[in-house]
Amino acid sequence: MKKRGVEPIVLWGDDAVKTKYLEAIKDKDVKGTLGVGHGNNPVFTGQNYDPILKVGDQITDDHKKQCIAPVTCLAGNELMPWLVKQ
Repeated sequence: MKKRGVEPIVLWGDDAVKTKYLEAIKDKDVKGTLGVGHGNNPVFTGQNYDPILKVGDQITDDHKKQCIAPVTCLAGNELMPWLVKQ
């Protein structure tokens, strides 16, 4: 990513939690989110299974300005179609 001029913000370990994610997406320069972690049909989780995105969450303007791609077990079955509808 850096070779293409994209500077990633990495939320790793104890930083991979919803509060840190919501803080990061408020940055106007953040254009997308690629998350690799845990989860299932309706939820993408971070450290200690903290729910970062789940079906039914309030989708804010900060979310809508982004390309969101949670890569996790089963998230494509329910979470991703729900996010697309939002």
